[in-house]
Amino acid sequence: LPAEQSTALTLERLLDLLQPHLPREVAHSHVLHALWHNKLHTDLTLPLGLASPIRTTASADVTRLAVYGRTDPRPGNFTPRYGSPKEYEGFVRQVTGKDYGWFFNVYLRQAALPEIVETRVGDRLTLTWKVPGGGPFPMPVEVQLGDRIETLPMTDGTGTLTVPADAHVVVDPWAKVLKRSVAIEQFRAWKADQAAKKK
Repeated sequence: LPAEQSTALTLERLLDLLQPHLPREVAHSHVLHALWHNKLHTDLTLPLGLASPIRTTASADVTRLAVYGRTDPRPGNFTPRYGSPKEYEGFVRQVTGKDYGWFFNVYLRQAALPEIVETRVGDRLTLTWKVPGGGPFPMPVEVQLGDRIETLPMTDGTGTLTVPADAHVVVDPWAKVLKRSVAIEQFRAWKADQAAKKK
């Protein structure tokens, strides 16, 4: 399957698994929380620009608001509630004081994954985010140059590094950012081709 179809099916499958047990709008909220929680501790640690304990607190507060409707749940001071993706996005904005609409727009409202486009001219390496719809996507990216790792803030969706011609370069070496992978697409195509040959 093309990457965008695969991603859409993955999210849809998660919803299908939750559906028998939860109303669909609640299932959506759970999928949204799982995605956001993972990103908060990986991709979004850099744009948050906060020390680790503060990031943990921010994540916990968003979760408490989504689940309990308040950041200080205690026995007897909350009731069961239903949430929505839009409300969850609002909680993130409320807790962080920042607008992460770009994050939700790309990962939850588009099927295709964002893609990093690499351009090398001489000793300059430029990375540019290519996202569905062409909207903003200031997701920081780590780049490994030999033994050291640098972080490009990608504030306007692009970043440039000076890279020696003989340097070994790996973009996003720990695969922290959920993005399109041509290698994975090629592997899936190869697997599909092998399966077709066996029929």
